Amino acid sequence: MAISFPHRVINFLRGPEVWRIRFTFPEGSVLTKVDRAMYGRIAKAIEDHRIGVFPATGIDRRQI
Repeated sequence: MAISFPHRVINFLRGPEVWRIRFTFPEGSVLTKVDRAMYGRIAKAIEDHRIGVFPATGIDRRQI
């Protein structure tokens, strides 16, 4: 059986490729850090159905 799209996203967020992506950005008067811990929280929220993940539609993938 094929793995579902949300589970593929969860596996990706918990994988070593994503763990190397770290950055910060200003949000109001504070800097928000996106790192391995943040990706883990996002994956957990997807598992808990607090965040929905859906494949993109209507995108011409040849232009990506």
